Amino acid sequence: MIAMFKTRILPLLAATFLSLGGLQAQERVEPVQDTPEMREKALARTEAVGTTVGGLNAEQEEKVMDMYMQVERHLAAIAERMSHQPEADRNADMKHVYASVDAFEQRQLNEILTEGQLDQWKAALGQQE
Repeated sequence: MIAMFKTRILPLLAATFLSLGGLQAQERVEPVQDTPEMREKALARTEAVGTTVGGLNAEQEEKVMDMYMQVERHLAAIAERMSHQPEADRNADMKHVYASVDAFEQRQLNEILTEGQLDQWKAALGQQE
């Protein structure tokens, strides 16, 4: 039963959570507080996207930074909720979370980047058209 939950139900729940929740922690009474570490990670990832695609304009930079802050908030909320689980369970569950976050990131970048930038991004990731 647990194996079925981890292999079938958890990925479905994670995808539903991300699509319906917009990367918001739904069970939290208080929102996740932004930290300097979260901002540093989001900024580093934003700069990496900019470097990879040959630069971002100001609007793109703001949108990419906002996206990565959403990701950081989401990951912090998930980590907090999973903090009482055994480490092996957390690690197994986080694989599904990271896959959902990667899919969210790609959907957002598809909307933010120009076609040429998106081609460069996909090439850098080794993705085919």
